[in-house]
Amino acid sequence: MRIIRFARAAVVVLALATVAAMVTAGPAVARPLPTVVLVHGAFADATSWDGVAADLRVRGYPVVVPDNPLRGPSYDAAAVEKTLAGISGPVSWSGTPSWYLVSANDTVIPPAAQRFMAGRIGAHTSEVQASHVALVSQPGVVADVIAAAAG
Repeated sequence: MRIIRFARAAVVVLALATVAAMVTAGPAVARPLPTVVLVHGAFADATSWDGVAADLRVRGYPVVVPDNPLRGPSYDAAAVEKTLAGISGPVSWSGTPSWYLVSANDTVIPPAAQRFMAGRIGAHTSEVQASHVALVSQPGVVADVIAAAAG
């Protein structure tokens, strides 16, 4: 009988210790993922990013794909800045390492030139067997690089 009472008391103490540990530790709070802003270049539109944006959203990233008006550098920068101003939470990449995905089959910007530019900015560099528009032909690879950069 004493063994049964001791066992019950031990279970109660263990349960109380577990509850106390859970209460003092509090719930785990996940760090919010940063908002990813994808801006298209010349001769393209926001739909170029559809595959990459869908992949990142499945991974839980908030994604914004603003229209780039392509009216000139200052006008375009102002349009993108307006979009950024409307986003709450972490968005800025200033002060973070640069990342560059070299398109090995690019005939617009030679891969050697891409590697040179990436090296000049000290970027984390990876390569994909794709043309100039890897975001369209290899959206999963592009999303992988963005997710790695976002941490």
